[in-house]
Amino acid sequence: GTQAYDTLHTRSAENVLGIDIAPEVVERHLQAGRHVIQASATDTDFGSRLHLEHGKLRLILLTMPQSVENAAAATMLKNNGYTGRISALVKYDDEIDMLKEAGVSHVFNLYSEAGAGFAADACRGLIPLGTTVELEPPIASSDRAA
Repeated sequence: GTQAYDTLHTRSAENVLGIDIAPEVVERHLQAGRHVIQASATDTDFGSRLHLEHGKLRLILLTMPQSVENAAAATMLKNNGYTGRISALVKYDDEIDMLKEAGVSHVFNLYSEAGAGFAADACRGLIPLGTTVELEPPIASSDRAA
């Protein structure tokens, strides 16, 4: 979640809010200058406190370690009137359908995407400087046929 937060904060002029359940993690982020609050993204009260029905929130990234938690959070968000884009991390392709059914619009497979990036990065050292190589982007997990 930290890398996602930092990337969004750097690349976007819009406000970014981080959420974590652990108070020590929240404190560490606050000391680093991040806008983070302590809450549980799966708490039904939490969704109603965000006032999702106002439509000001356009993107939510779910980066909890368990896909079932991300699916529960997506369902809660949709049930509380959220109409924007929801993206979530998965570790395994067999978790994708559960997240899509919960209302997640974009799924990112952590292992396959990281593996593809790792291999591409490792290959950079094998290619002589000045050589142009066309690398095909990895097929996103959510774009693969079931």
